[in-house]
Amino acid sequence: MKLILKNPFKKKFIAVLAIIGIGIGIGAMVALGFVTDSVINGIDNKIHNSGIDMLIKGEKVNLTDPNIVFYGPNKPLNKSWLDTIKNTEGVDSVAGVYETKFLNKNMLVPINLIGMENTSLKYQGNITNGTAFNDDSKEGIISSGLAKIENKTVGDDYKIDDDDYKIVGIYEPDNLMGVSLSFITSLKNVQDYVQDSENLSNVIVKLKTGVKSEYVSKELKNEYGDNIDVSTSIADNGVMGEMISMLKQLSLAISLLALLIGGIGILNTMMMSVYERTREIGVLKAVGWKNKRIITMVLGESLVLTMVASIIGTILGILLSMIVLKFLMDDVSLVFSINTILQAVIFAIIIGLVGGFYPAHKASKLPPTEALRYE
Repeated sequence: MKLILKNPFKKKFIAVLAIIGIGIGIGAMVALGFVTDSVINGIDNKIHNSGIDMLIKGEKVNLTDPNIVFYGPNKPLNKSWLDTIKNTEGVDSVAGVYETKFLNKNMLVPINLIGMENTSLKYQGNITNGTAFNDDSKEGIISSGLAKIENKTVGDDYKIDDDDYKIVGIYEPDNLMGVSLSFITSLKNVQDYVQDSENLSNVIVKLKTGVKSEYVSKELKNEYGDNIDVSTSIADNGVMGEMISMLKQLSLAISLLALLIGGIGILNTMMMSVYERTREIGVLKAVGWKNKRIITMVLGESLVLTMVASIIGTILGILLSMIVLKFLMDDVSLVFSINTILQAVIFAIIIGLVGGFYPAHKASKLPPTEALRYE
């Protein structure tokens, strides 16, 4: 044990380089994991703070379906689903939404057009200027992002195809459906726009106090199967869920690449250590050390380096994630995830074992007589 703790640091500069290599990989994995989890948690909190416990859409469209351009990722729901879902155990209230897109000649990207009753606007976001629209008139509220780009304010007209709408409010999106470029008007107006008065695109669900969304989601899926698509968090929400999954995979790939580079550093360090200590290893074998004990010593030295790197890398990752959230996402609170840290440490241990195995095996195969003659 004394040799395991002492030998890795005989060549301090080489040891520091190896620790830095592994530490950067650990730090990247921890920082990216913490930031991703914090962002997801922050969005989920906004969703549920706005009163949305679940968001239900129609069945998912097959990617080969030619109607996907019209429907989007999910088919519309018949409005009869409002009563069906409302009568589900644990559900307190529901609200119907029709969401589609339209093209504005001033914009290069499609804009979300959202239809809902004015009593349901609390689920969509916060009106920062103006008031809610009247359900029986050509009025609407515009997202702050779209208002800024189009230079619109309360009282202006907004044209959607051939219809003119009066802007009566500006709102800040703050939920599962909240997108930066969107215009909200009454449910009837949007249904008339798409010429589909019998269907909805989403059903917002508010649960009774104390009822868990996972329980109701399971009940709905068991009852209606693929007829509906249930989201209880941002990670469940169609395209957003796929983006989050891609983000996690990307962060893992970056972290593994950094760890691989660090692993090569560990391999090089241990190979140099074995090479420089050939005579020492020969002496140990001459006094009775078996191959297994030699392998254990070299692997132990490799693990010491990786564990030191893990501690330093974890601290570095936590500090880096705090800095990123502080200066780039100051409204998101840091979420500490023990699973992220454990994952990073486990990967580091694997890298340490893999990086140390070949040098350990090579050291165990040194003939004592040849090693003792080595200068």
